[in-house]
Parts: sequence; C-alpha cells; structure tokens
Amino acid sequence: MSLEPALKTVRALLENEGEASLATLDGAGFPFASLVTFATDDAQRPLLLLSKLAQHTTNLETDTRASLLIGKSDMPDTQTRSRATLVGHIAPLEEAAAIAAARTKFLARHPSAETYVDFNDFRFFAMTIDHVHVVEGFGRIVGFPADALYA
Repeated sequence: MSLEPALKTVRALLENEGEASLATLDGAGFPFASLVTFATDDAQRPLLLLSKLAQHTTNLETDTRASLLIGKSDMPDTQTRSRATLVGHIAPLEEAAAIAAARTKFLARHPSAETYVDFNDFRFFAMTIDHVHVVEGFGRIVGFPADALYA
C-alpha cells in the first residue's frame, strides 16, 4: 500500500468516525485501553472530552504519550476493516479560544455530549500526532510520520 491511499484513509477516518480506542500508560508503565469519543479540530487533530474521574485521564496527567485506534465502523469483518493507529501525545487545552472551538467541534459530532460537556470534571484534550500506522486489510499496511498527514 502506498502513502496516498493511506493518507486518504486516515483523513476519512478522522472526518467520519467518532469512536476510538485510547491507549495510555498507567502509573506502573502498563498499557491501559479504553473506549472514547473524539472529534477533530480544523488541523485534523483529534479532540477528546475526558473526565478527570477516568483512569485514562489520570494516566495522561502523568504521561502524555498515547495512541488512538480508529476503525471504520460500517465494515463487519474486523480483518479487512480500514483502521489507523495514531501515536503521539495528548494534553489538555488551556486557551479559552481553543476550548470554545473544541466544544463547538465536539458537540457538532456528538450532540448527546451536551448533557455533560459543562460538568466540572470534564476537560477538552487535543492529540498531537507523531506517527500513523494504517491497515487496510491483509498485507495492506503502511506507517508514516504525521508530517505527511498535514502536508
């Protein structure tokens, strides 16, 4: 699989999907996986709305390294399903303008989050992607630095 189809796949997954598996590192250095919802900002960075009560949030407060696995949800066969693992760092948004923009983007993709988005324990986080690993099925695999995604 060449880079161009892989880039198209990742961009489609980021634009069209809304659920992902988030892997963080716990205090002992073990991987911890959880299911999360996401949206994307204008730069196609994944945006997450996370509760400070969740284990993955506690993990990210200690170590920002994480990966996000996004799969095409409308394909029943897992082995042939398009999927991408995004590897990088996830950190909370701090600037009011960035938080407001994330809120708008997130609620557009996940309107049901309106019921909890303003709870005190929830914050918006953004992922800075370092590396991407794309699988389109058996033998159709490619990895590339995130710079290619944003070029």
